Amino acid sequence: MDRQNTIQQYFETLKHLNVEKVVEFFTPSGMINTPLYGTRTIASHYEELFSKTKEMEFTVKGIYQNVENPDSMTAHVEFTWTLNDGSVQQGDLVDLFHFAPNSDKIESLQIVIDTFQIKPALAKAGS
Repeated sequence: MDRQNTIQQYFETLKHLNVEKVVEFFTPSGMINTPLYGTRTIASHYEELFSKTKEMEFTVKGIYQNVENPDSMTAHVEFTWTLNDGSVQQGDLVDLFHFAPNSDKIESLQIVIDTFQIKPALAKAGS
């Protein structure tokens, strides 16, 4: 298992805005929790997110293993998110990955991000 590589590939895949390819990183029952959309299935989250997105870029700054739980890892990421209306959001986020035991498949993902500027931008863009 190379979960660090899975996380790197996940962020690389997000740039292509392809829901089906992103879903492949998760278990069939995989869930995501974000401050923008709450808790959802992976497909429903990315369908909505990608429908509002013109372009996404990510720079992984670090990936960290939870020493108490080998199935949990955290990634610190810089992002640039261009909405369909051309407005650009930039910042840092932290993703908390929980993997299925003995697997490279993600069971759940929690995104920690400051939405102070993002929520108004989404509203202005008609989202």
